[in-house]
Amino acid sequence: MKIFLAFLLTGVTLFSSPSAQAKSGFCSRVNELNKAASSLGTDVKTFTALSKKIKDSTSSAPSAIRADWKTLSDGFEKLNSLVGQVKKKGNAANSQKIQAEMQKVSNDPKLKVANDKITAWALKECGIDLNK
Repeated sequence: MKIFLAFLLTGVTLFSSPSAQAKSGFCSRVNELNKAASSLGTDVKTFTALSKKIKDSTSSAPSAIRADWKTLSDGFEKLNSLVGQVKKKGNAANSQKIQAEMQKVSNDPKLKVANDKITAWALKECGIDLNK
């Protein structure tokens, strides 16, 4: 499951406003997170690290998408917890139940709306098409 992130900082303006600099910085941060997400497997430590980085980025998210970023962060935290449970429990019956819960989290309409808003913002503000 590829989730949400595929930003790329495409250029730097020498004399930009503080808000433009913050936006550029956030685009750079999201680019880093996207690279991590695109190579994400089922390793609990890797998933936990990505979840923490997403959460830590919430306060620096532009106000236009901060609430959506928080929704994304909350979704990743839930998924992170479930990934850890799959690895700990080990048996097939528990794994199937937990994977069903993971699917439920992934299909949450609130998460979809947040994803759509973040995707639209990335295209408008960073010139990045997250659907590619």
